[in-house]
Amino acid sequence: MRFWTIGLSAALLAACGNGTSDTPNEESAETGDVAAVETVETAETEGRFAALTACEAVAKLGEGMNPDAPFEGLSWASTRENAFPDELETDMQPWGTVCKHGILTGWNEGDPDSHVFRCNIFEASSLRFEEEKPNAEAAFKEAKETLDKCLPDGWTARVDDGQQSGEEAETYIYERASDIERRKNSNFYMYPILLRKAFFSSPESRGGPWGWIVDVAFQQEEARTDAPAEQE
Repeated sequence: MRFWTIGLSAALLAACGNGTSDTPNEESAETGDVAAVETVETAETEGRFAALTACEAVAKLGEGMNPDAPFEGLSWASTRENAFPDELETDMQPWGTVCKHGILTGWNEGDPDSHVFRCNIFEASSLRFEEEKPNAEAAFKEAKETLDKCLPDGWTARVDDGQQSGEEAETYIYERASDIERRKNSNFYMYPILLRKAFFSSPESRGGPWGWIVDVAFQQEEARTDAPAEQE
């Protein structure tokens, strides 16, 4: 069974701002085929979500996890120079830094695309491990409380007991009943919501900028459009 973790999402989406980091934090990766996406006009959307509270934004993101139209209306085509074709823009910033919405093409031909809405919550330099540790823990705790309180009904959280990346790593996975059922019976499963806290002591340990990181990824696979084969 294949699982997608938050590390993969983070590698494929640009960082959501620098938080309290002492050094810039930018991540990028090569992308595959361009995904066809219908977006709303920037002029109609820009500025709509920046003023939302963390709770209001989380509620909208939870509601937007719809396989028929993932995060519809919460982002638009990117106008940033050198943006990836499958990178969308949003002004949603639940925890003070603007989130990123990217699209991952399916692994195999015919596989549906997956949408990843990633939000940075806290970052800090690796040179301040002890000083920033309580701040990272506080940000992680506050983010979990927000998710627990503000996600729509039907979401449950569990501790990720799989292999963690980074030091001081702690991850919660949020799922719906339908997600849990699919996880049990599917050969492919992408974690729906992941909240992560971790410390990376070197660029080699993370594959990019290092230090404290607290972030959350909302991940929704598009609905399949191919009909199941008919039984003869």
